[in-house]
Amino acid sequence: MPERIGRGVSVQFVFATYLAQVAEVEVSRDGAIRVRRVVCAVDCGTVVNPDTVQAQIQSAIIFGITAALLWRDHAERRACRASQFRHLSNAAHE
Repeated sequence: MPERIGRGVSVQFVFATYLAQVAEVEVSRDGAIRVRRVVCAVDCGTVVNPDTVQAQIQSAIIFGITAALLWRDHAERRACRASQFRHLSNAAHE
């Protein structure tokens, strides 16, 4: 991998669904984090509407990235505790 770029891997089994994801992330010299891409593989069994599954996975990825980046920013300002997840929705409005 080039300097300042890394990959993270997530594998899980939840709700009778197997998921694996790889996120490629870049950190700029000033510390800004940019998610370059996320690749996801899903085995959820029989699918009636593939577009719905794709939309659900895409929105979950976006939610996860948003939560992770807002949590980092918010935690750096020491404005919340791990047990108070509700602060994430407030961070977007600050």
